[in-house]
Amino acid sequence: MHRARVERARVGDREAFDALARMVGDHCMAIAFRILRDADRADDAVQAALISAWRQLRTLKNPDAFEPWLHKILTNECCVPRTSAYDARLNPPSGGSTDMGDKGPGSKGGGKKPKTSTKKKGVAPKPA
Repeated sequence: MHRARVERARVGDREAFDALARMVGDHCMAIAFRILRDADRADDAVQAALISAWRQLRTLKNPDAFEPWLHKILTNECCVPRTSAYDARLNPPSGGSTDMGDKGPGSKGGGKKPKTSTKKKGVAPKPA
């Protein structure tokens, strides 16, 4: 079924690969969602798997095995541990911001915190 498209994609035909991705995308999303139980993370895993498949397509020995091969890549992508900054960016606490400050994703924390004074306002200092 996909053999002709796979063979064209193997020699660099991006349109053929795009057509393959559209044909198998929903099934891949269902697999990823069953594993991850999170639609955003599943979407990220599918995207990463498709990118990996495009890059590794020349290693596919049997074009008829494209879908099982892609599903294996996808399953591996679903098992990749993500950093806490990655998880925090995707799943902020309720009312939280997804802004990572100047440091960007993958860093710990988000920018500098403003300095706060420990002095009580309206209270005169004790004489020495």
